[in-house]
Amino acid sequence: MSSTEFDGARGKMKLDKDHDIVQNTYIQQVAKDGNNYIFKILETYPGVGKEWDRSHDELIKFPFGTLGGKWIGMTKDKLASVSK
Repeated sequence: MSSTEFDGARGKMKLDKDHDIVQNTYIQQVAKDGNNYIFKILETYPGVGKEWDRSHDELIKFPFGTLGGKWIGMTKDKLASVSK
């Protein structure tokens, strides 16, 4: 089972050496489409698991708990400036 790899609803999935899942991770935006709201995929990070190098660096810089009420109108550039 540990060598099984398959394409699921979230893309390619597999298990790592400790049997934890490795799968795509998506950055999404909620967008209004007429009277409905849809998820718009902004970025896809393939093969994300617990040993993914990029996640640690980005999580250290992210200002958790300080962005309450500031998400409306947030852009990629604004988010980059507050995450420095």
